[in-house]
Amino acid sequence: MSYILEPWDILISTTIHPDRLSHFSESENWHQFLIQESETEMEKLRTLLVKDFVEGAEQKKMEFLVQFNQGILIRLLDKLYQYRSSPVVSEKAILLYESISIHVRFILDFIEEYFTKYFDRNEKVPFSYLIQSKEEILRQLKRLQQLFVMNKAPDSFLTDLIRSNFINFCKDEKTLTTYTELIYQKELVKELLSLPKPCKNENFQKALEEKLICMNFNSTTFTDYLLERLNIRIEQATTGKNKMATIASFRRSISLICLRPSFALCSNCPNVKETILNIIDKEFHFLQDVPEKQSPPAVTEKALVHVQFKGTEIYLFHKAFIDAGGAPGETYKSILEKTAAYLSNKTKKGFSVESLQKNSDKVDYESKENLKRFLTKMIRNIDSY
Repeated sequence: MSYILEPWDILISTTIHPDRLSHFSESENWHQFLIQESETEMEKLRTLLVKDFVEGAEQKKMEFLVQFNQGILIRLLDKLYQYRSSPVVSEKAILLYESISIHVRFILDFIEEYFTKYFDRNEKVPFSYLIQSKEEILRQLKRLQQLFVMNKAPDSFLTDLIRSNFINFCKDEKTLTTYTELIYQKELVKELLSLPKPCKNENFQKALEEKLICMNFNSTTFTDYLLERLNIRIEQATTGKNKMATIASFRRSISLICLRPSFALCSNCPNVKETILNIIDKEFHFLQDVPEKQSPPAVTEKALVHVQFKGTEIYLFHKAFIDAGGAPGETYKSILEKTAAYLSNKTKKGFSVESLQKNSDKVDYESKENLKRFLTKMIRNIDSY
């Protein structure tokens, strides 16, 4: 079954292969003819895509048409890059390969820009396009470094982390880099370069952190960096209330940041905002469960009868209870009955109020009578229950 890119595929894969270029005469303008043929195929594919889209082709058909041709164009572009790297090709052949590569790149960029909805971002980036993109990122990185210096970014750890991210990506020689990975790096450097220029009213450090969160820079190193800064602020707080207020303020500032949809440094890791908020919530609940140093709670008082006694009255009651033969098994009523009756016996041997009044010859009969009246009242109350 033929497809729209078949003539273009044959032209690049077979006709202009370095091993077959010897069939063309050097005296003829053969390369101009092949370039013209490539341009015709480019326009044919572009017209077909636009026509199907305008005529309202079904979504599944458009998705298949875009992604199918996208995969073929990427591999054709990689072949042309390999052809140009061959040491046996002439300058005229290199010019041919570069011209046709421009055609392929044009239609590939056209698909990515106008058919973004159907463009497969998990597809590998053509090697030639990847090299050019990395070179552009490195040029922008120099401008970004100047921005850091101008704003006098106080935390070199964070700026070093950003620089190392771009350098590692650009120096990585792996052949399989997806459009998702490349687009993220290009958008990240673009967003960082859009940060405000030096201004007294602007906190560049805070703006930089918020931009990285917004772009879902979900590096574990960056997450640890944010949590470390939070821990420093918590340790500086003196009381539990201040610590919780610090956490609440930090959480509020993080939750207000909007993430760029479908953007992530690492697609297999949770987004940085979700990770930070989950850890903050756990820390907040932990502090809530740990009470501050407070006086122990008041002991619940039992339902007891409180009576103000003088020292003499306390002694009289205790002495009367012992002399009356009080025992631990006695009930309240029997104790009170025995003690009250004994207090009424003023001539009982061995009972002496004078022992509490060494400096006085008078006996405190008033205390005895007060205690007697109280005990009599208590017996009456017990009988009433």
